Amino acid sequence: MCNRLVERFNATLKTCLRRLCSEQPRQWHRYINSLLLAYREVPQESTHFAPFELLYGRTVRGPMQILRELWTKEIEEPDVK
Repeated sequence: MCNRLVERFNATLKTCLRRLCSEQPRQWHRYINSLLLAYREVPQESTHFAPFELLYGRTVRGPMQILRELWTKEIEEPDVK
């Protein structure tokens, strides 16, 4: 109850897990890593940086980022495709 940021993270995580469990009641445990990656790559309102970026000093290139780059033709490397 003392640390507002930790309590906010816990509330967000609980909301995401609740939705994941309702959509995938028998296999929700398989999607926890993807859920955490999605949380870590979104910039936070308080810092304007993603948690991954603050920890590693660079932005994460998750699956959605790579798809966006391919669709907007920002990269055209055949290895990435």
